[in-house]
Amino acid sequence: MYKYFLIVLSLYGCTGRDYHVEPNQIPVGTVGKLYNQKIDVSGGVVIPYTVQITTDFKEDMGVVVKPINQDVSDAYNHLVIYGVPKYSGDFKIKISGGIYGSGDGKFKKEYTYKVNSK
Repeated sequence: MYKYFLIVLSLYGCTGRDYHVEPNQIPVGTVGKLYNQKIDVSGGVVIPYTVQITTDFKEDMGVVVKPINQDVSDAYNHLVIYGVPKYSGDFKIKISGGIYGSGDGKFKKEYTYKVNSK
């Protein structure tokens, strides 16, 4: 009986889950004005070394995407897009990573960060 219970439990633990990244869209920014937008990943704890954050920001854009607090165990579940943008345009932000204890569970989100001129 215990063998069958363990097999069922193991299979249940490997089933697919939904990992949500919120918000669905991010607000428009304005050149020269502080931008501060929180991004939350839910459904499990993000594995830090699997996280990839890519942008097409210019090198001196003045805006970063980073964990809100690097010193907590779920640091990459709570990110922030923060800074004062220097350039207007449409920029891409891509965030992806793995989830602890999920087998091959992954999340992926792409944003378009629109920055208007003053």
